[in-house]
Amino acid sequence: MKNQLLAIAVLLTICSFSILSELTTEENENSSTSLSYDLQCPPPPSFNELVSHREGEETVADEFDGSWYSKALELIKKDEYNITYSEKHGAYQSPNRVNNIRFIYHNDGFTAKARDVNETEDWFVRLKVMSEKLKFGHDDEINGSKSSIAKDNSDNIQSSQLTVAGNKAWTENESMRIDYVNTEEGMRQDFIVKQKPSGKGNLRIDFTANTKLRMNVGADALTFSDKNGGVKMKYSALKVWDANGKPLRAYFEKNSELRIKNYESSKADRSFGEEILNSEFLILNSFSIVVNDADAVYPVTIDPLSTSPAWSAESNQASSSFGESVSTAGDVNGDGYSDVIIGATDYDNGQTNEGSVFVYHGSASGLSVVADWTAGPNQQRASFGSSVSTAGDVNGDGYSDVLIGVLNFDNGQINEGKISVYYGSASGLSAVEDWSYEGDQDNSWLGTSVSTAGDVNGDGYSDIIAGLPNYSGGETSEGRAVIFHGSASGLSTVPDWTMELDQSQANVGRSVSTAGDVNGDGFSDVIVGANNYDNSETDEGAAFVFHGSASGVSAVADWTAESNQASANFAISVSSAGDVNGDGYSDVLVGAYAYDNTEIDEGAFFAYYGSASGLSTTSNFSSEINQESAAYGYSVSSAGDVNGDGYSDVIVGAYGYDNGQINEGRAYVFYGSATGILPQQVGPFQWITESNQAGANFGSSVATAGDVNGDGYSDVIVGAYGYDNGESNEGSAFVYLGSSGGLNSSVNHISESDQPNANFGYAVSTAGDVNGDGYSDILIGAEAFDNGELNEGKIYVFTGSSSGPGVTSDWTAESDIENARIGSSVSTAGDVNGDGYSDIIVGARLYSGDQAAEGKAYIFFGSATGLAASPDWTAEGNQDNSFFGGSVSTAGDVNGDGYSDVVVGAKFYDNGQIAEGRAFVYYGSSSGPGANADWSAESNLAYTAFGISVSSAGDVNGDSFSDVIIGAEGFTDGQSSEGAAFVFHGSASGLSNAADWTAQSNQSFAFFGNSVSAAGDVNEDGFSDVIIGSWLYDNGLTDEGSVFVYHGSVTGLSASADWFVQVISQDPVLAVPFQLPAM
Repeated sequence: MKNQLLAIAVLLTICSFSILSELTTEENENSSTSLSYDLQCPPPPSFNELVSHREGEETVADEFDGSWYSKALELIKKDEYNITYSEKHGAYQSPNRVNNIRFIYHNDGFTAKARDVNETEDWFVRLKVMSEKLKFGHDDEINGSKSSIAKDNSDNIQSSQLTVAGNKAWTENESMRIDYVNTEEGMRQDFIVKQKPSGKGNLRIDFTANTKLRMNVGADALTFSDKNGGVKMKYSALKVWDANGKPLRAYFEKNSELRIKNYESSKADRSFGEEILNSEFLILNSFSIVVNDADAVYPVTIDPLSTSPAWSAESNQASSSFGESVSTAGDVNGDGYSDVIIGATDYDNGQTNEGSVFVYHGSASGLSVVADWTAGPNQQRASFGSSVSTAGDVNGDGYSDVLIGVLNFDNGQINEGKISVYYGSASGLSAVEDWSYEGDQDNSWLGTSVSTAGDVNGDGYSDIIAGLPNYSGGETSEGRAVIFHGSASGLSTVPDWTMELDQSQANVGRSVSTAGDVNGDGFSDVIVGANNYDNSETDEGAAFVFHGSASGVSAVADWTAESNQASANFAISVSSAGDVNGDGYSDVLVGAYAYDNTEIDEGAFFAYYGSASGLSTTSNFSSEINQESAAYGYSVSSAGDVNGDGYSDVIVGAYGYDNGQINEGRAYVFYGSATGILPQQVGPFQWITESNQAGANFGSSVATAGDVNGDGYSDVIVGAYGYDNGESNEGSAFVYLGSSGGLNSSVNHISESDQPNANFGYAVSTAGDVNGDGYSDILIGAEAFDNGELNEGKIYVFTGSSSGPGVTSDWTAESDIENARIGSSVSTAGDVNGDGYSDIIVGARLYSGDQAAEGKAYIFFGSATGLAASPDWTAEGNQDNSFFGGSVSTAGDVNGDGYSDVVVGAKFYDNGQIAEGRAFVYYGSSSGPGANADWSAESNLAYTAFGISVSSAGDVNGDSFSDVIIGAEGFTDGQSSEGAAFVFHGSASGLSNAADWTAQSNQSFAFFGNSVSAAGDVNEDGFSDVIIGSWLYDNGLTDEGSVFVYHGSVTGLSASADWFVQVISQDPVLAVPFQLPAM
């Protein structure tokens, strides 16, 4: 029995497990559902050659180290961020996939450009360091522009040497060192000023920026935007410290300085930014980093971060108010990733200003490009989506539900309002509302605010809370808040709790939220805002917290807070803050967007910390904006934990903030700590971003987005209901991803959704033993890898050893051709030249030579020193869009000449029929495969994708010649796209011209044959068996997928499957009994 198990272990050791994203149509190439698993095995005759062991060593391997693969892939992922020399750019460069920027490095600065250049993404910014200096107390005037007197170090910096190591580079002279570090967070450029320059005043570093983009300079950020206001690159996260680690205040400053070396010969009447005649150079944009270095100990380090815009969405409809409300949706489809929900209150979809709500699902690569779910009321001017929120899980089915407010809904009463709940499921949200409740009073505006209430009665079901701020009970427009309890059957039909204040025009319920558990009793609490409440001051506003209990929320408020300032609109927004100081009690936030403190209506927000006795009576932290009518605090929310330090962070919006553009708006994140929200002298705003577009009202809504990409860091979402991008006031919502360094500084537009994934591990396989040391090696493809060329791809080999493979690769190769995607398929080639070393074959399915996307295959020979540096054999598709090399494999030895042969698929090859597909076999020899295919086959049916998967089949009929198997997932014979697999037997003259065996799924759209492989000899009868995948096969569950095994025999493979496996409720189930041989 040990030998039997050993044979199976050897088979599995050399099998290639290729994850191939091969779809039936080119347009769906990037679909996340397109992964297929292609188990590709060399034939049995070459097993001993490919997998050998040292004499006297135990042949049974130790238990596989499952952490190796993830470690190796992580290093491959980081490898793309390394700084390497590019012949194309004539300089060192590095792509930054997360931010979709390519950085090109110079001794005196860097150039940033779009990583993926296309019609909408063709921009660049060249930042150049001009000098470091101290600003004197007086300035000389030159044609109306100021020029500071200082030593210019630019020439000295330019002549210094750029040194590169991994993802780091640096250059220095006697005065300054510039460090570059390229990571997923962005490219960090540090300036280390070694000695204090002579003179008086603040330390300054001057820059020029050559770009066609618009440069916007704020004190805390520098952005470059296109003509539509879309941010392409941001220079921010400015931190400065001295030799003792003392933080120094620093800011960006736009200046109008001209530096013209031969000023006397230039025209004096030209304005800044235009060409100066006869001058040696031209400054198009100029700015400085200014540092207050009083009492600083040099050297001083200046550390900004260069990033580009994570995800955004817009309505593409004028005046739709998309982003007026935003929230996390929880996880509505149970895939483990947070989803987001966005409201567009004035969206038209058959009815004028009916409103609409959009849900985008999260994934490993972030949020989906287009909305996965939408809903609307089909009623004119209903304002559907006036408020949105996760509802938690109100029916306890394990899926998050969503809650939507429709404040102007009519049904018997005008503008009574309505709230609707849609349940989550494995397929996402339900198409129609599962629960609703109406205001039943003219102009009560139910749905102005909605929120999950947490679980206020501790029964294990989420509850919800909503506000009716214009409700009139005993008093006109006193307002009302209502709570509905969840249960196994969903929400109650009538409110389980209501609250009114019996004060006219108080507007109770203008804002509502869960408060978390502020007193630590195990029950969720709620917070309700009444922004026009009076108590000594007119319209000062007040917030009320009610504690939960086994019977629900208390009847009277357990805590209140007021602004004590007339018309402050305190509690226009309320939220849980999470636990900002880590004491185990939830804290709350209250916004007052019209609060005055030296500036009229500047706004403020206040944080109150929880404890065993509840919330503090006075605010523990507050912040103002110091700008008139900024509306700071109009929106407040917990941000989750965006930097992973264990403390909750908070986000605040100021939709009326001006910084170069009127009412562009801003959002701010403050980090939590052991002492609570960090005080202003330590870090006034740990993160700030703005829209850089007049009237965008960025920050009108803010919320945590949950963790949309599953990286363990909370993300945030910000709405800008007045944002323009092709349509006036269409609105937009922006998601910013958290990281160990906090939030990324800006966002990418939705058209750039493919950027988070380099497809590391897109294809993996055994490499055989490429260096003849007796240990098998591993081959990994990263088909979208960048290193000077966009999506050129890269392949990695990790050699085996007595301690297993290392986590760093021992050999790599790239295509050096844009969009070639080498590594889209990889496999051992066996030993194609008979030298005793295993060789490898790899595909580049989108390689363009003389034909666009014709595809290409490469073979690299093994040797005592490993694989060759350049390919020893190549072949191309020689037909537009044939995708030659989309699948590759060893074919075993099909003609028995002692040399391994290879098979290559071209799934979209045309020869009489469109996209019929074709497979090519090349025979090995002492010099390797020949230039031309020795055998080929095609399906002779359009759109079959014949060759989407190829593999050796082993020797299925025991004649000592290897056979091959080819999949055609789009094959149609009675059922559309049922799929098929074909086996061709080997012989002394090579492969048979016609298939010796075929199998079909006999089920429409099962895509049988999307993956094929030899299975070894699973029943130990001496004949090889095959395994075939059918990724959308149905057998009780829709699109569950299945795999089928067919046994070999003296006449070939069995006519029907001898074994298959399917997935039911995510647990693999053997549908036909399968037993190992008895001992």
